[in-house]
Amino acid sequence: MNWKSWILSVITAVVAWGCGERIDTLRSGDLVFVGIPAEYDADSASMGAAISAATGKEGQLNITHVAIAEVSDDGIWMIEATPERGVGRHSLDAFLNDNRLEDGSLPVFVVKRVRHIDADAAVMRAKAYYGRSYDFYFLPENEELYCSELVQKCFLDANGEPVFESQPMNFLAADGTMPPYWEALFKELGMPVPQGVPGTNPQRMSESDRLDTVPVSLTQLASSQPDPTREAIQQQIRQYPETRVQDIYKSFCQDCLGPGHLIPNPDAARAYLMEELQAYREDLDSGRYEIPAERCVSVGDAGNYVRVDLSVVLDSLVDAETLLDAFVRSANDGKTLSEEAWRAKWASVANVIRNDFPALPDAEADLAAIDSLMAEGHYILHHSPIFEQTYHPHYRIIARDIFEKDLQNRLPASK
Repeated sequence: MNWKSWILSVITAVVAWGCGERIDTLRSGDLVFVGIPAEYDADSASMGAAISAATGKEGQLNITHVAIAEVSDDGIWMIEATPERGVGRHSLDAFLNDNRLEDGSLPVFVVKRVRHIDADAAVMRAKAYYGRSYDFYFLPENEELYCSELVQKCFLDANGEPVFESQPMNFLAADGTMPPYWEALFKELGMPVPQGVPGTNPQRMSESDRLDTVPVSLTQLASSQPDPTREAIQQQIRQYPETRVQDIYKSFCQDCLGPGHLIPNPDAARAYLMEELQAYREDLDSGRYEIPAERCVSVGDAGNYVRVDLSVVLDSLVDAETLLDAFVRSANDGKTLSEEAWRAKWASVANVIRNDFPALPDAEADLAAIDSLMAEGHYILHHSPIFEQTYHPHYRIIARDIFEKDLQNRLPASK
């Protein structure tokens, strides 16, 4: 941004403040740019370093990533496209941790707001892309999306045209050489480096004259927010007082790993569903169990997946085939963490349990047993016996993007 554009941005911000518009509060639709300080010595083999080399400017903050903020009743979220997870919605706390630099420090987060745009509509468009894979090819006409490409597709003007225009992409470093990361990546993909192909990058996007800087600190916002892991555990205990550590593990595992297995044979899954529906009907008819008050419940602390109680089929809110199709697609196409990432996530959750929920029955023994099972490569666990006996759960795990697009309008609200 040149000095004239910078002055115009400041004047616009002052005018907005004078008109009563708060510019120091994060809003849905704000863009969060992740910047690496010019003096930081990043690993030259990383994607971030390769992006900095190709798009950064000497002596300036190197913008390597961009996400879309969503501020809702259940917290602050970031909708983004990342190599590890594809397109998804992540808590502010997870976003900050995911973007830590190699030395453990945080990068610079710059928040900017697009002028004269329907920000809520942009957020809704972004949600429609949940579950898409990350675009390692950096091509404009495929189904995958990279971070700034997601933003470009979501922020449209009144005529339906992208606010952020495409430009010929550059992968070369300032000295004209190709960074090793790009060479290795595109060699593995079996394609030439898409030098000059139309596209976007977060550095150029951050310099757009359609953006105003929002003076807000994400780290301060995060510190003022309830810890999402602790909140998720508290919510589960409120809903299911007989919860044990094993049940907390299962909830977070489903959030990160989905249903936990592929479903190559939908016919077998259909037969099992029909058997379970019959068993559920018998349980309800016997009077031993009741339909839960909340039939659709998010799992874990990110809400990547939703438990949909099978009573929605018994009560004809949705037919069995529709639910089965949603479940099969969630199992086969849903985005999940790697085993290594899941082990790290569970270690964090286990620390919260030890520090904040030590009164859970047999907590230390259950944590030790889970550690042993994970060390042997066993990650998918059943509910605890007391949970099964008390609540007799009958549900299917549905990926949030599929749930919101195909089921939510037919079902009771999820939490």
